[in-house]
Amino acid sequence: MVRYLKSATHVQKPIQLTTMYLSVIFLFHLTAASLAAFDEPTDIAYTQHERTQVFSAINENFASYRREQQLLLKEQDLHNITQQRLVLIGSLLLLVTLGMINYKRYREKKMHALELAAKNKKIDRQFAQLKRTNAQNELLLREIHHRVKNNLQLAASLLNMQLRSSENPEAISALRESASRLHSMLLVHHELYDKDHLGTVRMATYIKSLMEYLLQSYLRSQDEVIPSIRIAETITLKTDIAIPLGLIMTELITNSLKYAKPPEKEITIQVSLCAETPENYRLNYRDNGQGLPENRDVKAGDTMGLRLIRDLTKQLKGALTYQHPAVFTITFKI
Repeated sequence: MVRYLKSATHVQKPIQLTTMYLSVIFLFHLTAASLAAFDEPTDIAYTQHERTQVFSAINENFASYRREQQLLLKEQDLHNITQQRLVLIGSLLLLVTLGMINYKRYREKKMHALELAAKNKKIDRQFAQLKRTNAQNELLLREIHHRVKNNLQLAASLLNMQLRSSENPEAISALRESASRLHSMLLVHHELYDKDHLGTVRMATYIKSLMEYLLQSYLRSQDEVIPSIRIAETITLKTDIAIPLGLIMTELITNSLKYAKPPEKEITIQVSLCAETPENYRLNYRDNGQGLPENRDVKAGDTMGLRLIRDLTKQLKGALTYQHPAVFTITFKI
């Protein structure tokens, strides 16, 4: 409003000055003409009343002219006011539109944030439920491993009792081998039950425990057997791979303890398990015994031990190779 008043004042002053200037000039010329008419000699004599009427007409014309100028000024002022109101209304409409757009965006963002928070809460509840279910499953699985271990331990104990009461050398050998196989599976479940890494077996610990048990079972001391186990502590395998590998190792170690007759006094057993790639593994086993005959094909061997090793290698979907004198290599994938 202040700007409008200032603008109207600046516009009105030049117009008023121009009007006054023209009015003065007009009045001056009209008065001069009248006086000249009165001063000139004429046959017509003007009365005082006639001169008064002339001056009244002049004043009326001047007043009429001023009224017209004032009407023009008012129209100009009204036009300016109308334009300013239109600009103000347009600005207000623009501000209202922008405000509504921003408010709509704010509402959308708020709704999106609320939906995201609701989804996160739902995911957290599902995660908590899965965590509880997983804990229950782990507890059940541990209980299963514990019961399997106890059952295997019972079966191995029965075999050992039968072994001590038997006097037949062939029966004693068969019972001892069967007990060793049961114990290799028992160690897997013992490892699974007593450790935190449920579902996987640390192969270094497992093979060392298996080696110690077999040495004790066959009454061999460290002076008679020198084992060398090279397995990284980080290698862990699932039970469906660890159990067949344990049975294969049982057969190979048992065969070395029973039949290896090296020229030296001590039996040297070397075991290594390594990952060639993240999916491909290699198991190497060797002793310093005389090994199998050179013309012996391990893939066609008919002994119980060789048949078991072949079948377990097939179960692992692996490949078995033999190199004379006593080197077994098994490659498999996980």
